[in-house]
Amino acid sequence: MVVGENDGTLKYYQNTGTTSNPAYEAKTGDDNPFNGIDAGYSSSPILVDIDGDGDLDLVVGENDGTLKYYQNTGTTSNPAYEAKTGGSNPFNSIDVGDSSKPTLADIDGDGDLDLVVGESDGTLKYYQNTGTTSNPAYEAKIGDDNPFNGIDVGRYSAPVLADIDGDGDLDLVVGEQNGTLKYYYNQQPSSVDGQAPTLTTQASVILEETSDLVLDFSENIKAGTGSILIKNNSDVTVATINIASDTNKFSIANDKLTIDVSALGLTNNKLTVGSYYLEMNSGAITDMSGNDALGIAKNSNQWAFKTTVLTTDIVWAGADDNYINNNEKDATTLSGKATGIGTLTITKIEFFEGSNTVGTAITSGLPAVAADGTWALAHSAMPSELADGKTYTAVVTLSDGTNSAISTSTAVTYDTINPTPITTNPWTLSDIPAGQSAFK
Repeated sequence: MVVGENDGTLKYYQNTGTTSNPAYEAKTGDDNPFNGIDAGYSSSPILVDIDGDGDLDLVVGENDGTLKYYQNTGTTSNPAYEAKTGGSNPFNSIDVGDSSKPTLADIDGDGDLDLVVGESDGTLKYYQNTGTTSNPAYEAKIGDDNPFNGIDVGRYSAPVLADIDGDGDLDLVVGEQNGTLKYYYNQQPSSVDGQAPTLTTQASVILEETSDLVLDFSENIKAGTGSILIKNNSDVTVATINIASDTNKFSIANDKLTIDVSALGLTNNKLTVGSYYLEMNSGAITDMSGNDALGIAKNSNQWAFKTTVLTTDIVWAGADDNYINNNEKDATTLSGKATGIGTLTITKIEFFEGSNTVGTAITSGLPAVAADGTWALAHSAMPSELADGKTYTAVVTLSDGTNSAISTSTAVTYDTINPTPITTNPWTLSDIPAGQSAFK
């Protein structure tokens, strides 16, 4: 139990009993994880997972009507609270006037936490979460867009939302200045969600070796129990994600499940070029009502993908035996076939002479990469500095818009000067003395 008090600090009482028979013991000093927190005056705390990482963060209302946010940078069992201010506080712009008393719950049924704040005049302010479970953004709703519009308990409202009547929706209890509690039951008819979430991206996709794996579902989801396996085309498991314990390997935001390939413990943190598919237990993922998502298997509800690498081969087309002679020069091209995902572009081509580390670059008039990955640079577009008798290698920089890769060609030698006959000691018949033969 955490209790705010008039001086703005927080008292902590640890349950040393059980869930059914609690016993609360005051903890002070370093044994109080909230020791050192001071909201200013008249603190009103609530613990809730604001950033979607599975542990409890702290939001504190205070006398001036604003909200303080303390992110849990520790763990669920050993919390450590760090004050977040400015743009790092999702409640930074909220000010209800005086004596803010916050509570958070999913008011609009979209799977994330919305905000209701009591204030000194006894009314309730409503802020809808228009962000996500892990990156919330709060927008004030007024008039008919505020489901609590018209509620006024007199002075100093302190709201709590819970299913009081057991009908599956959230009812409202509001404390007030004189110490009584007002109860408002939710009159909206409750509905039963019996529809399981389904994959909306099932077609095979091509990804880079380090790309995240992003699965889209038909509705907002949360972690259940079970595992996700990544298998190669030979049905060998290359990575396992335990939904309950491997929370560093994946994240969930609304209807998207994202698997972080770099966190899977793979060699060089990548899925090497090849074909893969996912297997997922039924119930590893559920919707917000707890309905199990269908399992994923190789031949059922399939989610398969291939990995490729950003690269290109480079060929000096038209050059024989790694030499370019005068007859070949004008027809010689530098060409290749690039692989990768997205829109591929060549951003630079450099020509290096011998072992030189500084090359001659061209960055304009570069060849376009066709849809099939092919590209070609005509000799007329190559630098005029390429000289006879010199050996060159070409280095191509390829980009997919996010990443870049460098490829190097084999070396070719320019030999573009035609040979000329060599004449030594020329002579004619007139040079032969009379009466002598030129041949002996």
